[in-house]
Amino acid sequence: WNHHGRLHWHFPEADPIHRLANEHTPADVAAAAQEILERQVLGLVRHWTEACGTSRLACGGGVFLNVKLNQRIWYEAGLEEQWIVPDAADSGLALGAALQVWHAEGNRPPRPLKHLSYGPAFSDTAVRKVLEARRLGYRPTADPASEAARLLAEGRIVGWFQGRMEAGPRALGNRSILMSPLAAANRDVLNARIKFREGFRPFCPSIAAEHAAAYLEGGRAEEFMITSFRVAPEKRERIPAAVHVDGTLRPQTVRREVNPLYHSLLEGFGRLTGEPAVLNTSFNVKGEPIVCHPRDAIRCFFDTGLDALVIGGFVLEKPGALAGSSSHHSQTTTQENRP
Repeated sequence: WNHHGRLHWHFPEADPIHRLANEHTPADVAAAAQEILERQVLGLVRHWTEACGTSRLACGGGVFLNVKLNQRIWYEAGLEEQWIVPDAADSGLALGAALQVWHAEGNRPPRPLKHLSYGPAFSDTAVRKVLEARRLGYRPTADPASEAARLLAEGRIVGWFQGRMEAGPRALGNRSILMSPLAAANRDVLNARIKFREGFRPFCPSIAAEHAAAYLEGGRAEEFMITSFRVAPEKRERIPAAVHVDGTLRPQTVRREVNPLYHSLLEGFGRLTGEPAVLNTSFNVKGEPIVCHPRDAIRCFFDTGLDALVIGGFVLEKPGALAGSSSHHSQTTTQENRP
């Protein structure tokens, strides 16, 4: 099977599905598969929560990265608490093994997983070295959150590179591409200029946690973008770029004590626009991993339609992106000490 110039190989059992997709459409087949998945898993969950007499559910495994499935479980299974392991890849197996040893060795319960920021971080000194080695124009900032909030309020697309990289499949405010959710067209702008993916796929909003109840109907804290919820009617027209066609969104609720810098950005954007929520998608282009090193961020910045990059305590803007902005440029770095 040739898909956009790449060969994919399937077992013969795929032939009936291929015929169905040709007879109807791939989207019809996918929607039917989604409905069957939701119905079957919801039946399993209800059986075991009732059999065990519990309203608390913990879920692990790749199937629970399906945000629509998680939404249906939350709304229909009569739960008081729903916990979904947010890193469901092979790294999640390592995490589970470590927690099992922690429990077995001392009979101690694991500590709650409050964030996934366990990857590498880069100091401003390291970032500056990378910027100057490439002879790039930049300006220092003592308040990157306010700088980013202002740029977003002006309608710019911002690369946001701060702190330790997130583990798992989601960008959670440390390696993110951000844009205002206030205009429905911004979803198409992001797709056309940066992400190059299907137009029907919505982008997720990061929302300051203390304001989340105003956006979500019957929602709960969701810090890992792993469940979708119904949108409050009064907010659907306020953040249309984040709302799916069925009136739901997949949020990340951001607590001040967990990620104070990113929370400050959301609060700053809220003061400027009235909505403490921004579109948040992973800092990468389609088919590439999320950026990790400052080198990766710089390459993605210049390789895509990003308007600005806020990386550590520095801001880069493309010529003409914002008229009249000043920049700092160092001429002192040689090729020999290129980071």
